[in-house]
Amino acid sequence: MVDELNEMNNELEAAFNELKEAQSKIINSEKMAALGKMMVNIAHDVNTPAGVIYSSLTEVEHTLNDMKNKFFSEELTESEFLDKVDVLYQLTEIMTRNIRRIIDLVQSLKRVAISEMVENYSSVNLKVLVEDVLRAMYPKLRKSNVKIYTEIPNDLVVYSIPGALAQILINLIDNALVHAFDENEEGTMLIKAEKIVTDEGKEVIKITFTDNGKGMDEKTKKHAFEPFFTTKPGVGSGLGLSIVYTLVVEKLGGEIDLESSPATGTKIIITIPEKKGDEHDEQSDKNSGK
Repeated sequence: MVDELNEMNNELEAAFNELKEAQSKIINSEKMAALGKMMVNIAHDVNTPAGVIYSSLTEVEHTLNDMKNKFFSEELTESEFLDKVDVLYQLTEIMTRNIRRIIDLVQSLKRVAISEMVENYSSVNLKVLVEDVLRAMYPKLRKSNVKIYTEIPNDLVVYSIPGALAQILINLIDNALVHAFDENEEGTMLIKAEKIVTDEGKEVIKITFTDNGKGMDEKTKKHAFEPFFTTKPGVGSGLGLSIVYTLVVEKLGGEIDLESSPATGTKIIITIPEKKGDEHDEQSDKNSGK
């Protein structure tokens, strides 16, 4: 009897480990899919400023050739020279502005991609992380009529896992874009973060994600965090909020609460314990299976 119980326990443990491994693979798969979509959107969005730069360079070449020809033929007047120099300055400003736009897009995607890959605890400026995520998602966001606002202190630095935080933000935004608003519908999202002290005297990071979309009925709320549950089969994967829940509760040791109704929209409240000292290494060891 004891041997049978031990065997059953071993089988349960093996099944649990397989489940955790499968869960980790799903999260990594969704993570790479999200990054892939952002890369496609950014590549598409880079085409516009690149086209502007190319057109400006063509105009610069034309203007310089015209100036050279008129100079050697002694037809270039002082006023015309100054006008053309002014045009060249304007074209330079246009090119500089669009080059910066490309650099900002690429750098934001790079920082988000790096953050996504970081699985250990480290110091994270939440405002910077959120801004990088929003900038990397801009090509997708600008196609919607949804505006995103943030309320995050400039100096809100936390010790957490950047990859998990970035994935949580991406999934929350994606989920709201797909489910909270119809195509071309106007709306708003608010990402608020603050450091608070609980009644027990513990410091936690509170992240509140709010949208004024269509909200959820009681049935949807009940199943919102379940894997593969979706109100839009064929559009949503049913993993967005499930992965958010897993990352918050299991990866970061936090809590997540959902408030929603068709009349008010949706509010997701995440609280994450503030790690200090050796807690970082201890938690990292747990996450890596040490």
